[in-house]
Amino acid sequence: MNQALVSLALIAGAMTVYLIVHLVLFRAFLPVERWIVLKRMYAIALPLITIAARSSSACSARDSDFFRGSDWTYLLCALMFLWLLHNAYLMFYAFIDRSISIRTNVEAHLAGTPVTFEELRRRYDTVQSYHRRLEILREAGYLEKDGERYRITPRGASLARGVRWLKQLYRLGLGG
Repeated sequence: MNQALVSLALIAGAMTVYLIVHLVLFRAFLPVERWIVLKRMYAIALPLITIAARSSSACSARDSDFFRGSDWTYLLCALMFLWLLHNAYLMFYAFIDRSISIRTNVEAHLAGTPVTFEELRRRYDTVQSYHRRLEILREAGYLEKDGERYRITPRGASLARGVRWLKQLYRLGLGG
């Protein structure tokens, strides 16, 4: 069987399992640290996919040649493809979970009738949104809470420097 097809089939299967596990975990347990759960799921998925690829009949047909030549290349390409799919999925997830534009659109739809700016503003509590975002940043280790104040951590400062550089590169403002 064609090695590339085996690799793509493995990735398609792995992404399908990943999406199903994600949906089941998030619907059943409603984790608070959602991004951490997603990162851990991905960290568990990578070695499992590597083991599955290594033990598949197409890969193990030439055991002595696995880490030389095309078998290793296909595995690396498959893992890179999984990484790209995972990142695309995270972008999609962030879009539906965190987008203010999407939230506003959903609120307007749920109203069932035309709504004014004031009605939308009342429906979408920005203070609650800020608290949620600050808590996510704290849980991820980018901020520390000191009483009522937030302090950036070295990890947060590193991220801020990188994002600031990218925003300057693309001539974007500070907005989110």
